[in-house]
Amino acid sequence: TPKRRCLGGSVIVSRVFLLVGHGGFYNRGCEAIVRCTVDIIKGAVGDSTIVLASYDSDRDRVQIEQGGIAIDKVIPGRPDGASRYGPTWVLQTLHRRLLCPDLSVQDYLSRSFYKEADVVISVGGDNFSDDYGSPKQFFDTLKAARKYGAKTVIWGASIGPFDVPEEERVWADELRRVDLITVREDKSYEYLRHLGVTQNVRRVSDPAF
Repeated sequence: TPKRRCLGGSVIVSRVFLLVGHGGFYNRGCEAIVRCTVDIIKGAVGDSTIVLASYDSDRDRVQIEQGGIAIDKVIPGRPDGASRYGPTWVLQTLHRRLLCPDLSVQDYLSRSFYKEADVVISVGGDNFSDDYGSPKQFFDTLKAARKYGAKTVIWGASIGPFDVPEEERVWADELRRVDLITVREDKSYEYLRHLGVTQNVRRVSDPAF
């Protein structure tokens, strides 16, 4: 059921999809995933709004406009907070530490977008592994999105392996909390079965293709 929003006195029930975990279109694999995912969403849910959180938002806005990609809004994947040690920064820091201690700075500054989203989709491809460092920030974002009422999806991904046994158990618990996980190859599917993550997992084709 989409969240209800008021705009100019009218109630809007368009579904809002927020795509997170996207590095930028400079990575052609990431671009392909986003382009095709947008087409899939628009084809399946006609009355939809798509917001892209990008770590390279300025350049991505130009490419989206030039390429005619049906993304409605681009936001920074790592939003800038207030100037350090200024009065607004002090208030933000106190508010986050006192009332939102479970949120990273990035997720705290993005929380209004999680509140607006019906579905938050992680599209990075291979973010949920140890290949590029800890996947904690990506799990944290999905946890924050659920905190504010959004459904969460890990989309067309390769997952694992996680090399540290203690962390592997933690990430397995986090994966069970995700509403839907779609994986793009058998190796990830079998690894999730090994972790005991099965109920929310679907095997799919790579959305980039």
